[in-house]
Parts: sequence; structure tokens; C-alpha cells
Amino acid sequence: RPSKVNKQGVAPVEATIIVDNERTIVQLQRKVEPTKFDTKKQLVKGKGEDTKDTNEYLSLMKAKFYEAQTSLIKLDLAVTAQSVKDMFLGKIKGNQCTLFELYDEHNQDVLKQVKAGNLVMTSYDKHIVAYRYLKLYLQENFGRKDIGLPEINASFVQGFFTFLLGRMQNNSAIQNIKKFKKIINLALANNYIQVNPFLTVKYRTQKIEVDFLTESELEVLIHKDLGTDRLSKIRDVFVFNCFTGLAFTDAKTLTKDDFVTDNDGNKWIKKTRQKTNVMCKIPLLPVAEQLLERYDYKLPFPSNQKMNSYLKEIADVCGIHKNLSTHTARHSYATSICLANGVSMENVAKMLGHADTSVTKHYARVLD
Repeated sequence: RPSKVNKQGVAPVEATIIVDNERTIVQLQRKVEPTKFDTKKQLVKGKGEDTKDTNEYLSLMKAKFYEAQTSLIKLDLAVTAQSVKDMFLGKIKGNQCTLFELYDEHNQDVLKQVKAGNLVMTSYDKHIVAYRYLKLYLQENFGRKDIGLPEINASFVQGFFTFLLGRMQNNSAIQNIKKFKKIINLALANNYIQVNPFLTVKYRTQKIEVDFLTESELEVLIHKDLGTDRLSKIRDVFVFNCFTGLAFTDAKTLTKDDFVTDNDGNKWIKKTRQKTNVMCKIPLLPVAEQLLERYDYKLPFPSNQKMNSYLKEIADVCGIHKNLSTHTARHSYATSICLANGVSMENVAKMLGHADTSVTKHYARVLD
């Protein structure tokens, strides 16, 4: 590097690593006179012990760069200019932790927490979903089964987010990105990486108004002949959630122990919510009770994903032009309360001083 020549007339020798048009520089521990360096042979011209010693050193360093490349291949890590440099400088160790090694370790810990009762199974399931999407992203875009944690940069994170957006809505993609970010934070905490690849990556949740069923729509849904036992069972589960306001997970995990009767003979659902760990007490309305008795208190809950898929079929059959999901039932609880008590949505809106009949956001006040 002639531009860095010092007062003694010598300049540092630098190695340039180039891989696929990407380049980086490593400054070596030798200095020579620029006029004595043969740029074609990459050696120092002349004779003498100093010259011989310097040339042996340069040959050894060149061999070490190729050795670094070989080590990366053995570890199944990407060979880039930066990774060769990091391996050469000892920043990547032979026992370097990979993304899925760390993720597997994390998921096993979550599973232990679930068994200990500190976390719910949903927490584990959500990480498994993010894990599988990461696997698919790595395979489809890089043709690999795993990746070294130091290889993950902002471009990788942004690429994963774009990959998710091609398969789901923005907010769902963000939920998966957050799971991935937790693993990156774990890698930072364990000093597996030094730079946070999420620092420059920005994403923003979109405000979504969740649909709810009106009185007439809920009536149609309840009385419609769906033609198949499969859809009828899904409808029953959905209607039960409409008349209890329970989230899908909470409703699915109900047991007979969660039903109590007070001194006045009124029946209630008394259950701790998985999401908030808050105890809720919900009146057991006649429609919900009838459905429980029909299935001997064992409602036929499918998976959340399957139920959402079947609900789209049911909406088509019933002529309901809304995106029905398990959460739609929870948002329709105000409607079911009105039906159960013979109160119109319009009257409830007037009671609340609310001009719109969309009282879903205010159903807590309806119960009060």
C-alpha cells in the first residue's frame, strides 16, 4: 500500500480477498519498500534473509487464506469475502453455533417451560411455525439447510420478511419476524454474533378492523342447513365461541372443572386466560349450554388453521360476505349477548351513546 508509506520508506502489505465481486482487505504484519514489491509475483524482490523471511511469511499467509476457505466449506458456512476474513482472523471458531442449532436449543427450552406450566403450548407452536418458514426461506433462496449466525445480516432479515409477505398478511409476517428476532437477541446475549442485523430493519403493523357478525348474520349462521356433518360441527364450535366470547385457545382447553354454579343457580364459565393469565368469569348462556350438552362437554375443536379454512366455506354457504375466523366469534360476543337478552343492537348503541351499531369494541360495557 504505497499511499501508507512511513518516514522509514516502508509501507504495509495488505491482502485483498475477492469472492463473487465482493472484496475486503486484511492488513498483514509486514512492511516493505514499495519499489521492492513485485505486484505480479506478489513477493518481495531481492535476496537476503529479510527478503526470504518476508516471502515465506507471505506464502504462509496465502495458504492460510485458502485454509480459511476450506474450513468454511467444512462447517457448511457461506464462503464470502467477509467470512474468509473472519475465519482467517479467528472470529469464526470450529464450534461456531448455527441458526438452527440455537433455535433447536431455544425450542427445547420453551418445551420444558410448557411442561413446567410456565408457558402455554401455543408459545411453542408459534416458534415452530417461524422455524419452518426460516427453513423454507433458507432452502429456496440459498439452497442450504442451515446458516452460521455471523452470516446473518440486515439483507438476510429483510429478505426473510419479504419472503413471508409473499405467503401471509403483513401483521402475520411481523409475528414470525419477532420470533426470529428473539433468536437473534439470544445469539447476541451469548456472544455468538457482535452486530445486531435487525438494527436497520424497520417494519410496521397495520391497523386491522376485525369483522363481527350482526344479529341477522348470526341468526342465519345458527339456523342454516350446511349439508355436511363436518361443517355443522365447525359451525357449532364457532357459535359456542360467539356466545362465550372466549378466545379459540381458551375455548379449546375448557374442562368440566371450568363450569361453576352460583348460589342463585346461575351457571358460569370460570377460567384463567392463557394469553393474559387473568381469571375471567363468563355467564353460560342457554345456546352455549345446549351446544355443550350436545357434545357431552367435549366440543369438536379442530386446529385453528383448519377451523379458519372451514369457516370460509361456511361463510360462502350462508352468504356472509365477511372474512370469518376464530377471532370473529370473540368479536361477535356483543351481538350474541343482545340476541340472548332480546335487545337490539340499535338500542344498545343508544344506551352507550354510540351512533354506530358496531358495538363490538364496547362489549365489555354491554356486559356491565
